Amino acid sequence: MGENFYNTWRPIQLKDIVGQETVVKSLTKEAEQDKFSHAYLFAGSFGSGKTSIARILATILTCATRKPNTPMSCGRCRSCIGIHNGQCADVLELDGASNRGIDDIRHIKESVYYAPQELSKKVIIIDECHKLTSEAFTALLKIIEEPPPYVHFILCTTDYRKVPKPIISRCQRFNFVKIPSKLMAERLAKVAEREKIKLSDGVALAISRVADGSLRDGLGFLEQIAASSSGEVTMEAAMHFFGMAERRVIYEMAGMILDRNISGVLYKVNELIVASVDIKTILIDISEVFRNVFLAKTVGTDTHLLDLNKDELDLIASWAAKLSTGSLLRIASSFSKIEKEITFNINERWILEAALVNCILILNAEEKVSDSSAVANR
Repeated sequence: MGENFYNTWRPIQLKDIVGQETVVKSLTKEAEQDKFSHAYLFAGSFGSGKTSIARILATILTCATRKPNTPMSCGRCRSCIGIHNGQCADVLELDGASNRGIDDIRHIKESVYYAPQELSKKVIIIDECHKLTSEAFTALLKIIEEPPPYVHFILCTTDYRKVPKPIISRCQRFNFVKIPSKLMAERLAKVAEREKIKLSDGVALAISRVADGSLRDGLGFLEQIAASSSGEVTMEAAMHFFGMAERRVIYEMAGMILDRNISGVLYKVNELIVASVDIKTILIDISEVFRNVFLAKTVGTDTHLLDLNKDELDLIASWAAKLSTGSLLRIASSFSKIEKEITFNINERWILEAALVNCILILNAEEKVSDSSAVANR
């Protein structure tokens, strides 16, 4: 059985990394100057590339055939291959979730004071480091403060707020962002092409939106949907696989809300539920549309905050022109309350229907206020 897509297509050079331009630019500059920190902290969400970049940095630090002042390892020598496979004696990868105690850190402390066995340096990668115990962090701090010159630490975390400040202050910190849907879709399309998977237009983007910034999840979803499909993966198959509504239908529902079409909204809800679309997913998708309208209203459509295609941007802009900031804020507050009610209410469908109708009532109330103000000003 072969490797999964995420491991098969894991990047091996900084230039191959998707969506982390700031991190890549900074590490590239360090490599070009051959000036590296003794300790790094990579902070960001799951699947954003922390471990991949940690391994790439480890190869740059240790590759014997790497040309000086370049950001690329050879990628072919024994050490480079071993590091990317997680099988290099001088590059220790530790899972902070399962190796979180002081004894585990003591083992690291003992090992770092021995010279490297095969390479010129030792690299210690600790994933999910925020899960270490306070005693373990205390022991780790002493090593990070004064490590041997041949040792580099790379700490990875999805919750840097739980990492003690003394640890953070001794590391060079990089913040990893969620990978934008468009960039992820491009990578997924390339992987699909190389794996000889045919994707209909829009499927790669749909998968990337479900992955919510995690390329690891995106590649996993691509692999799953390809395995469950025969022939070309259509948008309809993708939506059914993920239990999602097509973007077109979600925009239709949002348009019905703006048109005050209560019956149309309720029939659309029924249509989606019959198609086995998850109720919470409908709520999330509709709220995302109104959030985009809010962003267009407050900062305009020419912003990286809106990860949409041109047709979507044009539609969102037209809706933003019709709505006030106040009504959008009230709709946001309504969605927030409804989300909590769905979690604890047996009849989720009714709660969703009530939430969408309430959006219409909010718009009607604002319309009446505007009309009253217009009459008073005559």
